Amino acid sequence: MRSGFLPVRVVHVHPTRTCNLACAHCYSESSPAARGALGVDVLIDALAQLRGEGYENVSISGGEPLVYRGLDRLAEAAANQGYGVHLITNGILLTEQRLRTLRDHVHLIGVSLDGCEETHNAVRGRADAFRNAMRALHTLAESGMPFGIVFGVSAQSLGDVPWAYERARELGANLLHLRPLAPEGRARTLADSWTLSHEDCARLIVLTEILGGVGPDGPRVQVDLVAAEHLNGAREQFELMRATPDVRQLSDAVNP
Repeated sequence: MRSGFLPVRVVHVHPTRTCNLACAHCYSESSPAARGALGVDVLIDALAQLRGEGYENVSISGGEPLVYRGLDRLAEAAANQGYGVHLITNGILLTEQRLRTLRDHVHLIGVSLDGCEETHNAVRGRADAFRNAMRALHTLAESGMPFGIVFGVSAQSLGDVPWAYERARELGANLLHLRPLAPEGRARTLADSWTLSHEDCARLIVLTEILGGVGPDGPRVQVDLVAAEHLNGAREQFELMRATPDVRQLSDAVNP
């Protein structure tokens, strides 16, 4: 039985709000000055309980997860509990040496991008942010490890989505994950010119459908957006929306 639109049941873990960037759109307002973090033993215990509730994948982000000192222990424990472990990073600290310590326990690494070079660097507030992200993507491509591009879609970067697809295809990425800008956290201070309109959202859904049908040599395309008519048509995939819900474990009811 599916739980919502996702093919698996996912736990999102944000172990720290510390980050080596202070991105203009950050929903958690992470930054180099932020110090909020969770203990690794607490997280490992929580994941063990959630595994018993039917969750299958754990997605670790942040903040920047590669600055979290307990990351290796957390990833190893989650993998040993039977999770598929995914990691999302801005790429600055992702080197061949760091990758060697993760690859036995992390099943997919996503590198976040926010558009072509000018837009990405403007969002990240750092002139070499784009160069570091692309270096990390090339490192992953050469490693043979499954990886993806996590692409932040704003009104400024909507036109760059086909470019992101081509980069993902050329590099051999497994996934292009499109995440529309949410006006939360630091993103609330962005100018209106960054906000996706209803028409932009419709264009993004159509674009996702087109790119998803390009061919077998391209990455899987996932978008965190759904048309209202598709949501209504998929009511039976959401257990709590059934006339007689059959909720036996937490993941039957709650999946991002």
